[in-house]
Amino acid sequence: MAYDSGTGNLYLADRGNLGNVFGAVYVISGSSNTITTSIIVGRYPQQLCYDSGAHEIFVANSGGNVSVIADSTNQVVATIPVGTYPFGIVYDSKMSEVFVYNENDKTVSVISDSTNTVVKTITGVTGNTINPINIAYDPNKNEIFAGYSVISDSTNTIVTQLPTTVTEVIYDSGKGEIVGSTSTGSTAVFSDSSSASTSASPTSSQSATASPTPKVPEFNSAALILVVAAMVAVTSCTIALKARKSKNQA
Repeated sequence: MAYDSGTGNLYLADRGNLGNVFGAVYVISGSSNTITTSIIVGRYPQQLCYDSGAHEIFVANSGGNVSVIADSTNQVVATIPVGTYPFGIVYDSKMSEVFVYNENDKTVSVISDSTNTVVKTITGVTGNTINPINIAYDPNKNEIFAGYSVISDSTNTIVTQLPTTVTEVIYDSGKGEIVGSTSTGSTAVFSDSSSASTSASPTSSQSATASPTPKVPEFNSAALILVVAAMVAVTSCTIALKARKSKNQA
């Protein structure tokens, strides 16, 4: 899903079935919370991003391309070939470029929003081979976090690597931090104040292991029946004693 701050609309991808030739993007009005239109895009659309400079929505289609939607007409104005199985996508406001993480061939395609063409393909990107990987933009350091790799947007080169346990990352603009989930069920926090040439590692005071989900006690069905039977027996005895006491008093 992507939010268009210019129109106040939301754009939601409908992946459909893997066998579908085309996917769809629904446009939801932010004022009425209703679907106003649907837009046919490429096969099995994944993540979307909003380009505030060009007023366009970029859709990563896992079929191997990116659909570009003009928010003024809600029509596809370009289809851009990228790598294999594009998944994560993010807009870099400084460079006016869109970065696309191609999951299967572990590359990042850099798209110029002025020409809607790929101007660079970054190879050697590392990432999880099981879980889909998203991508994040750090405007403070002008870096892109894709998979385990940190990319400088000025040179479009990999400048450092994150630990290989990180699977998903988002950028916290308030704290200037990258927050990532890990394959071990914990949350890792990386400060962007460190030098880009230094291998990134979680800050110990901010890395927190997720608390295990509390388990509800499980009852064996046979044991439950015995408990109920015992309760019925106690109740029956109580009633019988009260009846006998009333009879004796009479």
